[in-house]
Amino acid sequence: MRDIIIVMVILVIIFLGSCLIEKKLKSIEDTIVNQLEIFQLEIENNNMDNFAGIKKFQELWNESKKMLNILTNHQIIDEVDIHLNQMIKNYELQDPTETFLNLIAIKTIVSDIHRGESFTLTNIL
Repeated sequence: MRDIIIVMVILVIIFLGSCLIEKKLKSIEDTIVNQLEIFQLEIENNNMDNFAGIKKFQELWNESKKMLNILTNHQIIDEVDIHLNQMIKNYELQDPTETFLNLIAIKTIVSDIHRGESFTLTNIL
């Protein structure tokens, strides 16, 4: 009987921990996507002379990256870093099309972080 209780407690702790991690990842995803949408509007309005939007996103990403390093796969973070560096370079070159493509790639990758780390049967197996 004692073994069953111990197993149940461990399962509850794992489930609650998974829910907390999923909630934190969703929160990080929402803030990053919101900032990307603000930056996307800046690109769509051809306001590429001001580096405030991209610097703000870069600061947000660097803060979020610390927590994501703990909670997710590092390959995902590396992919976002690559696209971010390309986006900054294209932004400096005043190329809205390539900047927009990199922004969409980052948004897609960030949106998939939450789904990839969720507590589902397919992710467990």
